[in-house]
Amino acid sequence: MIIYFVLKSIECVIDNTDMWMFKFEHLKKNLADYMYKDIVSSKTNVEVLNANFDVEHSYEIIGLFEWYWGGWNSTPDADVMQIVAKKWYEKYDAELIRISHDTLSFECRKLSENEAQILMREIKNLSAEIIDCSAGEWLDHLMEKQSFTLWWD
Repeated sequence: MIIYFVLKSIECVIDNTDMWMFKFEHLKKNLADYMYKDIVSSKTNVEVLNANFDVEHSYEIIGLFEWYWGGWNSTPDADVMQIVAKKWYEKYDAELIRISHDTLSFECRKLSENEAQILMREIKNLSAEIIDCSAGEWLDHLMEKQSFTLWWD
């Protein structure tokens, strides 16, 4: 059986040293090389780029980050988060659309109240916060907005 992969594109926010190293070691710019004079050292020096990954599903991208993403404080490591993102893809059609060193953004289909409550519990179990709105608005946000951004401290 032949499996064909399509290119999946997400925004990669290069906002700390690990993300910069991932970019340096794994991403190549078409037509010209990246050139840096120093390592990204502050929030004011953030770069957002669109990166294409040769994967079938966007959740697979998390695993490509290996130790560059997660595994610190209460943040799950990349392998665990890839499993969770796959589950969300299968249950809620959640597609990863953006990654930074401490956030993941997803787009999904419109969720029922029950689905939003279940997803909200799963997010809390990951020790993550939805930063698109205040904590009291999470349920309504998950049901109405069809996107959410998770943040870990």
